[in-house]
Amino acid sequence: MRAVSRSLQRNDPLREALFRTLIPRVELRSPAGLILGTAPAVRFDARRFYPLMEKIVRGLYRHHTNRFLPAQQVVFNWAINEAFTGAKAQLFAQAAPGLTYPHVFECRYGIATEGSIEMTIWWLRFYRGVVMR
Repeated sequence: MRAVSRSLQRNDPLREALFRTLIPRVELRSPAGLILGTAPAVRFDARRFYPLMEKIVRGLYRHHTNRFLPAQQVVFNWAINEAFTGAKAQLFAQAAPGLTYPHVFECRYGIATEGSIEMTIWWLRFYRGVVMR
């Protein structure tokens, strides 16, 4: 095992080749369905991932508003790494900056109320990577 470890430490091309084989690649497609190439991708278990994200948003909502989101009446819709164009870019620009830990986590949010209905929108970004809304 030590020989393998030393070999990987010394040999950048070998290490890069090993990592390329460990991270699966997926096809990148244009909105029209054309294949643009491939890229490394991480797959996640949505049944475990989305409840975690909901807990984070609930905690952030409590932190910023000092109120709790209702347990039963809240509907979560997720968009991961969507393009910020048109109205979405304008909505993002108008959103309030939220909790931020530089290079680790940042969020922006907006809250709108109409009568007895409240809608919130949250953008979460971890490690300067993919933005989740």
